[in-house]
Amino acid sequence: MINSPSNTTQASWAVVIKQALETYPADVTQAFAVAGIDMAVLNDPLNRVPAEGMRKLWLAATEISGDEYFGLNAGRFVTPSTFFAIGLSALTSENILDAYRIAVYGADLISTGLNLSLSQVQDYWVFELSMKPGFQDFAPQGVDAGLAGLLHIIRHYFGLNLTLEKLSLRRDSPSDPSVFESCFGCPIEFNSQRNAAYLSNFEQLIQRFPMANVTLRQINQALVEEQVRKLADESLSGRVSKEIKTRLEQGLPTDQQTISRALYMGERKLQLGLKREGASFQSILDHNRYHMALQLLTREKLPVTRIALQLGFREVSSFTRAFKRWTGSTPREFSSSS
Repeated sequence: MINSPSNTTQASWAVVIKQALETYPADVTQAFAVAGIDMAVLNDPLNRVPAEGMRKLWLAATEISGDEYFGLNAGRFVTPSTFFAIGLSALTSENILDAYRIAVYGADLISTGLNLSLSQVQDYWVFELSMKPGFQDFAPQGVDAGLAGLLHIIRHYFGLNLTLEKLSLRRDSPSDPSVFESCFGCPIEFNSQRNAAYLSNFEQLIQRFPMANVTLRQINQALVEEQVRKLADESLSGRVSKEIKTRLEQGLPTDQQTISRALYMGERKLQLGLKREGASFQSILDHNRYHMALQLLTREKLPVTRIALQLGFREVSSFTRAFKRWTGSTPREFSSSS
């Protein structure tokens, strides 16, 4: 278990807890005192709070409020600004898939132990929230608030009536499971091995957001990247990403062997180092290719063939398949709708 100062989470979640606690006849300052968190951190959403302290705050707030559904109530106070630049960038993104990629890239800003994934399992698209290996789980109430808050944002800010088929939660079953079923609008599986939401309608994932705006998204994405760079503080994944981005801009090779040599380490050492940080070479390469593809398509209006070549794809068809996997549409379809 990792409980070092580097295991931190955004202070904005403490703001959510404070706002939710204020709806109860409870002593807000007592919860923060029990958790050992100075309330002065609430003054700046970019402040970081030790993950263990945040976990204690969720547990203390639940106990002081006397409400076992405190996390669901707190979800009502989650807004795009809770995620700072990630939320603002997602708000102006193309669709849920696009917003998801932004969240994955900036996951460490939310919490350095957080892992987000979206995969297809049989007939479902599964969005999973988990922890990197070795990191302590979030408090159950934090997971409740996070998932309820995301659904609230998608429905009320993105204007999309997202339908969940079912929800799996690692937490114990509450006294009245119907409270959760009413909140999420689907059957809930408690005591599960994962925290995951199941969707069956892929069209909802690629439905264009009403506020989609390429220019604003890129401005906010730049803020996300700046904050990630500062947080990374020369982490291996940050160094790999920086090297890949520089080489993509110059049209140079970005294969794993080349990047390993540029960082003066063996491929095996690179793989293990990235794994310890909860990352992979391919995910970092895909992220950089994706964002450069958006820039070359929307800002520079380059032909698809030239973009594919610059990003290191041997064939245009390979680039087209990758881009559709990233965004739900082909490069030409995306370009024509921007």
